Amino acid sequence: MAQVSLERRPSHRLFENVVTFATYLYLLRVPLLIGLFLLFLPVVALWQGSPLVSLLQNLFWLTPENTFWCTVAALELSWSLLLTVRLILLNGADRFGVPQGISAAKLTRRQFFVVVVVGLPLLVGPFTQYRDFDYKFPDLALRLTAVVGGFVAAYVLAFIALYAAVLLSPKGTQDLIHTFPVLPFMRRWLPWANDRDILPEWSSKLARWFRDYFPYGLWAGYLNPHNGLLWPGHWLALLFCLATVTLYVGIDLYRQTCLGEATPVPALAFVLLLLLNLNWILSVLAFFLDRYRIPLIVPIFILCVLGSHAPSSDHYYMVQHGVSIQPVHPHQVLSTRIQNKTPIVLIATAGGGIQAAAWTTQVLSGIESQTRTWGVSSFAKSVTLISAVSGGAVGSMYYLNLFHPEGENAFDREKLNSLTRKAAASSLDDIAWALVYRDLSRSFFPYVKLSSEQKVFDRGYILEESWRNRDNIHANLSNWRVGVAEGLRPAVIFNSTIAETGEPLLLGTTEMQADVNNFHRRSFYELYPNTDVSVVTAVRLASTFPYVTPAARALSTKPEYHIVDGGYYDNYGISSLVAWLDSAFHGLQREKKPLPPVLVIQIRSFPDDAVAAPTNKGWFFQSYAPLNGLLSVRTTGQLVRGREELSLFAEKWARFGAVRIHMATFEFRGHNAPLSWSMNPSQEAEITRQWNQVAVATNPDLLVVHCFFDPNYDGCYQNDGSR
Repeated sequence: MAQVSLERRPSHRLFENVVTFATYLYLLRVPLLIGLFLLFLPVVALWQGSPLVSLLQNLFWLTPENTFWCTVAALELSWSLLLTVRLILLNGADRFGVPQGISAAKLTRRQFFVVVVVGLPLLVGPFTQYRDFDYKFPDLALRLTAVVGGFVAAYVLAFIALYAAVLLSPKGTQDLIHTFPVLPFMRRWLPWANDRDILPEWSSKLARWFRDYFPYGLWAGYLNPHNGLLWPGHWLALLFCLATVTLYVGIDLYRQTCLGEATPVPALAFVLLLLLNLNWILSVLAFFLDRYRIPLIVPIFILCVLGSHAPSSDHYYMVQHGVSIQPVHPHQVLSTRIQNKTPIVLIATAGGGIQAAAWTTQVLSGIESQTRTWGVSSFAKSVTLISAVSGGAVGSMYYLNLFHPEGENAFDREKLNSLTRKAAASSLDDIAWALVYRDLSRSFFPYVKLSSEQKVFDRGYILEESWRNRDNIHANLSNWRVGVAEGLRPAVIFNSTIAETGEPLLLGTTEMQADVNNFHRRSFYELYPNTDVSVVTAVRLASTFPYVTPAARALSTKPEYHIVDGGYYDNYGISSLVAWLDSAFHGLQREKKPLPPVLVIQIRSFPDDAVAAPTNKGWFFQSYAPLNGLLSVRTTGQLVRGREELSLFAEKWARFGAVRIHMATFEFRGHNAPLSWSMNPSQEAEITRQWNQVAVATNPDLLVVHCFFDPNYDGCYQNDGSR
């Protein structure tokens, strides 16, 4: 039988090259994925066709100081990606048994500057939004200067890391001193450092001992097998990593001195620092584990399992024990107002992040201004109840903080003009800092023993601090009960949801009884008797926007429920408002008192007609169709349910005498509303512009309010056409 000569067999070089390329793609997956994220983040955040614009655009709204720090962080991240890629290509043959990726241990000018392209879209992106961000020419010039300054600062940090690596590495081992891009006067420093031998002799002996007595697989790709010294590329990566860690820690120390205050380091810089740390940590793990074919998901899974039940890794909120709460019932609130002949206004304000907070304050302050032009009684004096959800709870908090029943002026009308500005102020930087520097450390060290203060110190607490400092809000929720029964302060319900059961939890200043169907809504004071909570904590629990703030439980030694955003149960606040008013009417009936007419105002921060258009879908749609339907019905279904609930309630009580429920809805009808805790100048201006379109005499909802306060106004008429 004839044998085929080996020399005549077809070449498989192309196939081998493809396999090698695919292998390196896998080995380089950490820096490549992070680099792609860095490259495309500005695209998905700023491109107007992206569905994530409303959520991510304002990450890029930067002051010149913010621009400087983002430039530094973006460039340090880009260069860290270069170094981790370079290590794998240089040491792939030793560590993984694949063909050598590169052989020259050089860091050329081209490599150093080409990798900057990865971070370039992030630096250029904010300039493309100059209209939304209201950048004028001086602003553009300042931000361009900040980019240049950030590049210089990042380069200096990189050079210091390089110089330290050359100085601390064994004598004459760093060839990249001849290729690294530096200025001529700096070039002379590097050969001098390369000729020094600073490390003690025992360090080299330790490395050789490790090489001689430990299995080859543990040090392959790390140590030179001939002399036992650490490969030069690892020295540079190690020292650059230490330089970036110094930057990371320095920013943290500075930020701790400014809790709850604005600083030059923005949320986007913290995102980049998070990616920087992830690149170092995951690249180190992958470089070690890939030799043994252990995927990264294994240590991540182990970390999740170990920390899933660790008390120190959970999130908490602070409560005050031993507090006696004086009960206030809804019918008592109405009785006082009926006796004083005060119009009764109930407000339901919907969720929607910072957009809802700003729109809520704009509507409330706008209606107050309108009532003054009408010459009728103060709108604020007539507000009887506010049922608030999520961002609407934040806006309501700033409004309710204007009431001071114990002082000379029961309502601080002078601060109304600054209310929307306070509600629209960004809290994103505070949350990002706490997430990167506090919350993630709990994941890596879940069993570290923490004090009570350390347990509550997370991104939720920092968000509370920013709200507290912005308007000097130091009251507990029980303090806001003072004056409610006397009609000097509105009652409030901050709506939240119990994560474990899905039922509503009311953080309010009044109590409610079960409705006619014997459905009872749990309240915070029922769940935790003789316990109190601060106002900002109550609002934070009611506005636990998914992943922005954590699901938290009361700080105690026993298991407790975790509280999340009230929007999961009812994003419009109608359900609690109807239950509260129903309880009040039943109480008045029991005392045989007349039922008063009431005005129900709904504040919605997004248009309710933004219905998605029908589309053609492929088979892959079936994989996420249930989730898509669940998310869609969460808002649309709640809106329809709220309308029906309010309508049926009005019909029910219309049968009892002449009671009438008046209804008005003030809905934001604009576009480009944000979904994060930050607003840019164009979005703030849109809030005012939309209200100006609402505040006209012909607006039917404003007319309902006007006629409720002044039935003799010429524009009023009944449903039958009579005046």
